Formats: sequence, structure tokens, C-alpha cells
Amino acid sequence: MSIPLDFIKSFKLIRATPTTFNKGRAVKGSTTETDQTGSIQSAREEELLQLPEGQRDRGAIVIYTEPELPLLTLNEATNTPADQVEVSGQLYEVQIVETWTYFSIGHNRSVATRVERKSTER
Repeated sequence: MSIPLDFIKSFKLIRATPTTFNKGRAVKGSTTETDQTGSIQSAREEELLQLPEGQRDRGAIVIYTEPELPLLTLNEATNTPADQVEVSGQLYEVQIVETWTYFSIGHNRSVATRVERKSTER
């Protein structure tokens, strides 16, 4: 993706592995944090309307990334949590991911909503 460098911003990607079960007890998966880059923008009204009603007032951003780095949404079938991203000290959870490969500039477009940090997080 050839986004002008003025639009590229660093963010932290927080990805968790699925929760598994051992003898009926939930075993929380591990979490990895990596530094990534992409174009991060405020969500427009039409992007907010794609979100479920209860998430539209949380504050949302749109992240454009390379095709090789798709962000992940919640997958209930595999019990995999959605990716979280930290941008300028704010934590966001990925809600929508679209992959666009039909254009000369292939990219992923993700919409993420702000979430509160748990007390155990920094």
C-alpha cells in the first residue's frame, strides 16, 4: 500500500489467543503486543452507522493497514477475542474488518471502538 508517509501513524496491536478449556475450566489464552503502522482516521458518520447501536457513541477510529496485516474481530466459533489497538494512549477494540484487494492499492479497512482499560491493564 503506498499511503503518503504524512498519513502513517504507529500503533500497538494487542492480539490474544483463544481461551481453551481444561477439565471444564477456562484457561485464558496468551496476549502478544507488537508495534504496527497504518493510516488512522476518525470514523465518519456512515462508518459509525455500520456499528451496532450500543457501540456508536464510544468513539471510533478507522485504521487502514497493508493487506498482509488484517486485524481480527471477535470470532465466537473459535472463542478468539477481537484485536485491540492502542493509539495515543487510548485503547480500541476492532469491530469491523474489510479487505480491499481489487484496486492497485490493496489494503485492509478496520473500524475500532474505544474501550475502557481493565484495572489490571496499565
